[in-house]
Amino acid sequence: MQGFFSPEGAFARVGGLIADVFILGLVWTATTVIGLGVTLGASTTALYYVVTRRISNRAGYLLRDYWRSFKLNFKKSTAVWLLTVLLAFIIYVDFTYVMGNVTAISGTGVPGATVTVDFGGGETVSAVVADDGSWTVNAPDGTKMAFIGASIASQTEPGKQPSGMTGAAASDDISQAPVITQTDRTSVPFSMVLVPFQILLTIEVIITSLFAYAVIARFDLSFKESVKAAFLMANKHLMTSVGALILFALVVLLCLLFPPLFLFAMGIFAYMHSYLIMRLFRKYRPEIDRDPDFEEEAPRPEKRRGLFGQFGGRRP
Repeated sequence: MQGFFSPEGAFARVGGLIADVFILGLVWTATTVIGLGVTLGASTTALYYVVTRRISNRAGYLLRDYWRSFKLNFKKSTAVWLLTVLLAFIIYVDFTYVMGNVTAISGTGVPGATVTVDFGGGETVSAVVADDGSWTVNAPDGTKMAFIGASIASQTEPGKQPSGMTGAAASDDISQAPVITQTDRTSVPFSMVLVPFQILLTIEVIITSLFAYAVIARFDLSFKESVKAAFLMANKHLMTSVGALILFALVVLLCLLFPPLFLFAMGIFAYMHSYLIMRLFRKYRPEIDRDPDFEEEAPRPEKRRGLFGQFGGRRP
């Protein structure tokens, strides 16, 4: 029992790990928010640098290592982040076009009540629910909405206040929320082919991004090489990529259940994800656990050739 509670015991190690997770998550949130989101890439790279080194039992000064990696990799990480944002914007705009214009939205409600649909930009359209409980509103010309959220419709029953977000509980004073059952759109040529392509492209951007910042943190590569390495690794090790997506979804779900955890969410995810990543990194660079500290001088090894030859360089 004494060994369990000793400074080197399991209790101290677990406590230190939990403290690191929460401190790093908070620091990541702070450096990202202070940088108005532009610094998200550099913050994420610094986070992965500190976490992966701790997994390698190369723990140094947490905040000092974080800040040095933040500065060292700022330009490259920010370029990757801005590229990700640009690709996400292009995918969204393209997906909105492929989905076509919204022409009408239909659903069910309380007979005699008034349903109001908000199409954004201050444009709303209302309709009275028919005796059979159905309703339909025609969308303004040129309405483009890639995703129809349930919260865009509200219902007002006679003598009651309007409902809140669709799905909200009704009461004696609050109207029951309506239900959206159908969205009519204009047809777009080749949409049956383009939509799956857009989904595949979205998945590629996500899984590549999940690897990119860890690659930048631990390998001495150019911007182009970093993106290429992350793309190849994410696709070659699909099970690890799927595992990362599942971990990310679980962390988001946990945060939705306990909102304060959003402040520390990236610290939690980065630690879990890094255990998967380091297993792969060791396959390409077995010596990665012995990388020197920032202060140590280490010659850059010659880059190896082959599919993953770009992993020849190393980051301290």
